[in-house]
Amino acid sequence: MKFWQNLGKSLSKAALLLGSIALLAACSNPEVEDLKAISEAVKATGYSKEANQKFQDRLMAAKSEEEQKAIVEEMLVFFRPLPEKLNALNLQSEEGKAIRNNLSQGMGEMVAGIEKGFKLDAKDPNNAAAMMEAQKQMMSGQQKLMAAQTQLAAAAAKHKLKFEE
Repeated sequence: MKFWQNLGKSLSKAALLLGSIALLAACSNPEVEDLKAISEAVKATGYSKEANQKFQDRLMAAKSEEEQKAIVEEMLVFFRPLPEKLNALNLQSEEGKAIRNNLSQGMGEMVAGIEKGFKLDAKDPNNAAAMMEAQKQMMSGQQKLMAAQTQLAAAAAKHKLKFEE
């Protein structure tokens, strides 16, 4: 059961990152336009701080692995389409492309790792290596999302942008 709680927490960390990039921009240049486009793609997921809190509360209250999996599956509905949406953006700046690539690859790896885990019976010792592989993929995705967060903070400071609360 702990595996699914951890997956849900990791996905939530990603969600909080995604929520934090809703930028308010006062000026316009290719880098800022790219950041706005990324922000809009992320906002289009519909995921919010409020939804995140509800998912986390439900995950902590879940009484079975099946219930936790169902909750994580609901969370994935928000994030499965994001890599494709991000990759479809016609970005102009290297800065925007780097942030987009880390967000897209990171979210893609997290979703893929979670979906791998869904297919496995965590109680079966024969699945231990595959479960570890799913966790590694998810961790790799989380690292890319954290890199995107760092890049985003640097870009926001460079362009004097503010984050929405």
